[in-house]
Amino acid sequence: MNVAIIPNPEKDLDLNVTKELCDYLHGRAALLLEERFMGAVPFARYCPKETLFSSADFAIVLGGDGTLLHAAKDASRFRLPIMGINLGHLGFLAQAEQAGMLECVNHILEGHYTIEKRMMLNACVYRDGELIKTADVLNDVIVSRFSMLRMIQVQLYLDGKLIQSCTADGLILATPTGSTAYSLSAGGPIIDPEAEVVLATPVCPHNLLARSIVVPTSKNLTIEFAASYSPKAIVRFDGADEITLQEGDYVAVQKSENSTQLIQANHTNFYDILYEKLSY
Repeated sequence: MNVAIIPNPEKDLDLNVTKELCDYLHGRAALLLEERFMGAVPFARYCPKETLFSSADFAIVLGGDGTLLHAAKDASRFRLPIMGINLGHLGFLAQAEQAGMLECVNHILEGHYTIEKRMMLNACVYRDGELIKTADVLNDVIVSRFSMLRMIQVQLYLDGKLIQSCTADGLILATPTGSTAYSLSAGGPIIDPEAEVVLATPVCPHNLLARSIVVPTSKNLTIEFAASYSPKAIVRFDGADEITLQEGDYVAVQKSENSTQLIQANHTNFYDILYEKLSY
C-alpha cells in the first residue's frame, strides 16, 4: 500500500507530527513525500507532486482546512482518497485531531473506513471572450472588492438570465461543503454535503433584498463584474489562487467533473462535526 503524506510545515513545525505518523506507518505501508521535503524521513520515497498523487492509494494531509483544500485540487484529478489530520484552528474537513491521529490511521489500514464524495465547482474566468483562468474548488469561488475603500457592482446570471444585481463587498458561490466556510460568516445557510446544489451569498450587500440563493447544479451560473464603483475586483478560488478582474470580465461556474473523496474512518458524521465545531 502506497500512502502519500502531505504536511504543512507552517502548521507542523520541524515536521514533528509528520515524523511521528511516518514512524507509525513504517513497515506497514510505503510512504511517499514530495521532493521538497527530501531527507525529512529516512525511509520514505521522495517524488514530484504529480507522481505523488498518481502513485498513492490514499493521502493523509496534516494541517488545517486550507491545507486540505489545496491538496484536494490535485487529489481530485487522480480520484485519490484523502484524509485530514487537523493541526489548525477549526479543522472542519479533518477526520481527526492530532491526539487521535494514529487510531484513525489504524482504522484505515484495517479497512474500517468509507469514502464520502464531495462535489466540486469548476470556475472559468473570461476576458474579451477568451478564457484566462480555470480552477476546481471544493469550498467556494469568491468575487470581492479590490480596494478596502470601495464596494463592487456584481451581477449574477442563471442560465443567462439576470437573477441578482447588487453593490456589495463581494459575492460567494459555494458548494455544500463550502456552506460552512465564508458563506456561513456572510449569513448564508448550512447545506448538507450530500445535496447537489450551489449556494450564492452576497457579502455585506448595500441592498436589503440581496439574500442567499440556492440553485441546482444542472444550472449554469455566471458572475459579471461591472466597474461602476471600483475599477478592479478580485476572484479567489478556495481562498488561495486569485486573479484580478477588470470591467466586463465574467466568471462562469458549474459543477466540476471531479469530486473530492474524503476518507471517513471514525463514527462521526457531518452533523456531529457541525455541532462540535460550531456550538461554542
